[in-house]
Amino acid sequence: GTLMPALRSWWFVPHLFIYMVAYSLMALALLIWLLPVKNKEFLSENLVRSSSALLIIGMLIGSVWARQAWGDYWAWDPKENWAAVTWFIALMHLHMKDRKGWKAVVVIVLAFLALQITWYGVNYLPSAIDSMHAYNN
Repeated sequence: GTLMPALRSWWFVPHLFIYMVAYSLMALALLIWLLPVKNKEFLSENLVRSSSALLIIGMLIGSVWARQAWGDYWAWDPKENWAAVTWFIALMHLHMKDRKGWKAVVVIVLAFLALQITWYGVNYLPSAIDSMHAYNN
């Protein structure tokens, strides 16, 4: 079928692509912590750093797109809010003094869980029934 008018924007592909790469990097950062890999702290930190940068770029592109599609940069939609939570948790990891211990793993796990809520879980929240990001309604 055809896409709804808000999705027929040239902002759609860069926004989605950047978020998918950011999510993949976050998942890879978690996977590196779980596998016996040399320099896991260094690799994981760089992946989380790259993911955080892409998350903010994706949010900025999304906000410009939202302004074009709905007239406002930020609508406090559940998907937008959880994307911001995911980004803040990733930033929390980057601002930790010690990124080598179990606390770093816990923060990466929390970021990954927030990412999963953003991607899948938000659609099951009662507040998402009238969400502008619920394209299956």
